[in-house]
Amino acid sequence: MEKWDAYLENGEKTGRYLTRGQRPLPDGLYHLVVEVLVQHVDEHIFL
Repeated sequence: MEKWDAYLENGEKTGRYLTRGQRPLPDGLYHLVVEVLVQHVDEHIFL
């Protein structure tokens, strides 16, 4: 089971946790998501 910190809209941690797959997320709570794409000098993109 994967747990995430819950955040408010302003980015403040709430001290609560969300569980991956929990639907729907409680109103007013968010989790952070980061997506990274790396482009090599030969223009290949690494995901």
